Amino acid sequence: LSGEIASLGPEKDRAREYKLTGERPGNGKGITPGSFKPETIEKVIEDCAFLTHCKEEARTLGEAPWYQMITNLAALGADDKIHELSSPYANYTKLETDEKIKHAREALKRFGPHSCLTIGEAFSGCSDCPWREKVKAPAGIAYKLERRIDPEPISELSDHPAEASIFRAAMKEKGLDRGLAAVNLVNSPGFKYWKDLDTETYWEWTGKHFKQTSNVKLQCHIQQLARREGIILNDYQLSSLVAIVKTLEEIENLPEEKPVIPLENGVLRIIELKDSKGEITNVSFDLTEHRPEYGNKNVFNVSYDPSAMAPAFDRFIKSLELPEYDEMLLQEYAGYMLVPLATMNYQKCLILWGAGANGKNTFTNTIMQLLGRANCSTLRVDEMNGFKLATMKGKIANIGTEITSSGRFIETQNFKAAISGDPITIDEKYKNPRTYKLAAKHLFSVNEIPNIADFSNGFIRRLLIIKFDRIFSVEEQDSTLQRKFERELPGILNWALEGLKRLILNDGIFSDENSQVLIREHYVDTDPIMLFAEEKLEIGKHTL
Repeated sequence: LSGEIASLGPEKDRAREYKLTGERPGNGKGITPGSFKPETIEKVIEDCAFLTHCKEEARTLGEAPWYQMITNLAALGADDKIHELSSPYANYTKLETDEKIKHAREALKRFGPHSCLTIGEAFSGCSDCPWREKVKAPAGIAYKLERRIDPEPISELSDHPAEASIFRAAMKEKGLDRGLAAVNLVNSPGFKYWKDLDTETYWEWTGKHFKQTSNVKLQCHIQQLARREGIILNDYQLSSLVAIVKTLEEIENLPEEKPVIPLENGVLRIIELKDSKGEITNVSFDLTEHRPEYGNKNVFNVSYDPSAMAPAFDRFIKSLELPEYDEMLLQEYAGYMLVPLATMNYQKCLILWGAGANGKNTFTNTIMQLLGRANCSTLRVDEMNGFKLATMKGKIANIGTEITSSGRFIETQNFKAAISGDPITIDEKYKNPRTYKLAAKHLFSVNEIPNIADFSNGFIRRLLIIKFDRIFSVEEQDSTLQRKFERELPGILNWALEGLKRLILNDGIFSDENSQVLIREHYVDTDPIMLFAEEKLEIGKHTL
């Protein structure tokens, strides 16, 4: 960049404009930083995904993106806006921010603001930007806006030699060298994906979590890049490039999930303090920014606020009139559902059992709201077979309601595999059966405990049961309760975190004393062999 700027001669204003917009001198009169209308600055922040991210995540924004934001807004003379976007940070001071702005202004004289290319190395939310390839830095949007220049269509030929050489540089006498084009593609700054070799899928980083990308979407992206070079690829070339790219080491493997809790305003790390014997003595939580290395594929529908309370939810829990151990178990399981199955798997599911109008569904709906409905499937125990299993792919929780046995026996093979995270074969319509490891944790609300023919320890040990005996009259029922809980989600998250903390300190052992009694009573009474053993056999001193 410095070489290009130097070649433009002494026209400093035009040189500055070129740094920001990527245009050659002579395309129009330069604009002095600081002369922009407030609505222009707001429009820049609204249009730029990166600056929008800085605004929305101001409380937890890291040092590097913070400074990148400052260099771009300082280039526009928007000091007040810098302070406004920086002030939500807990350790914000006006003095330190002014020093950063001063440092940024000095750097602007030599290098210009941080470019979209540099920002895109750590932030992947720029892929759908309407200004992509039309400006070199976010600050350049302001120059374009005040001169009323709209972004050009994405299919136009790129002015950037580095990206314009992906496919043209791979052209040989007999046509496109697909292997060379694939190598050029994965090394280009506008193409960033991860691969999962186990499932043969591609993933992209949204800025908060990984999202699976279909082959069709990937082919569309490749076609867009090709059209910028004036090339249209055929179906065979597109499918070949997708297949070749998957084999190249430049495409990183999808990171393994870490034991963190992904939230709207950052990632909550679980900090375990251990003594000299390696035993956990304390558990705390630390909020940090979203990063690809955490490997999370979902984000919960809540932000972390350690001071948040949930008075309406607390009153609801007390109104259930559960025994102490059952209330503790409910809280622990809610916390357990926050952590990915891949990093915390105690092979348990929780069943809430009781007649209607007793708060079971209110609780399950609240947990679904906390986790995010898009992150949950809703299969009942009796639906864990056939095509419906495919709905659990990619979900972090399965919350099923209103199981009634109707005299039928529930098949437990898939049920056990799903709860344990073991490989399970799934039939999908119009596709060949495939084996997957599902990642959902399970919470069920039932009117009746389902009948089973499997009384093995392998099934029974996976169960946790809480019986809801309290029945709410029509006068006691509050139709606005769910809306109240929606406003209290940060406080409800803190309630669940307390349960998670207790579960970790208890080495993964749930407060299931009452649950064990229910399981014994229900399944011993329905198993004739176990019933015969209980009634007729005596345990002697040599009994194994």
